[in-house]
Amino acid sequence: MIESNGIIAIDAGHGFGDTGAVNEVKGVTEAYINYCVARLMVARLVKEQIPFFAVWETMVNRKRAIRSAERSELIRREDAWICLSVHCNAYEDSGAHGWEIWTKSLLDIALANCIKKYYLDLPFAMREEGVKRTNKLGLVGRLDCPTVLLELGFLTNTLDCTKLLKYDTQLKIVDAIMKGVDDFAKWENRNNNNANSSGAHNNDGRVCAYDGFTRELQC
Repeated sequence: MIESNGIIAIDAGHGFGDTGAVNEVKGVTEAYINYCVARLMVARLVKEQIPFFAVWETMVNRKRAIRSAERSELIRREDAWICLSVHCNAYEDSGAHGWEIWTKSLLDIALANCIKKYYLDLPFAMREEGVKRTNKLGLVGRLDCPTVLLELGFLTNTLDCTKLLKYDTQLKIVDAIMKGVDDFAKWENRNNNNANSSGAHNNDGRVCAYDGFTRELQC
């Protein structure tokens, strides 16, 4: 069982109106991989009966996408305990490969290090030091709750892309993330740093999807 101290926000980076990175050879977009992994994360949270709030786009629409500021506002309204933002990397050098986790605050880093512990068992190399800091990248720095931007691998690297497309690999990624979340919750409770452990959250799990036809946020 996964331990949680509140609502877990899941952000599938980019979307079908903003594809993100692309592997032209395989015809794979970052939005697709992010969506697949986010859906598996939600399925796991539903199974574990853990409250969540997920944001992703639902239809192809090049004219309108959910901006980071909108995503962060939606998550902030839910008073999320933590936020997990799913992404894939890209680089002009196809040899670049491996995973990395972007953070800002000390609590972000603590969460990232808990996930990193299990990421090391995945069939991906760790890029440089693995956990990195940034002032603002995606949702990192926009939210008050511990937030990590999870770069799962490089779509521009053939080996990384091939692995990310495999359902079994996606399940392993989700399992590693959830084990890290569980460790973070326990670490938080041990250190009395949790401000959301009162059980006041009442969220059975909701998905906020962007409908490209109506161009409105449907929650």
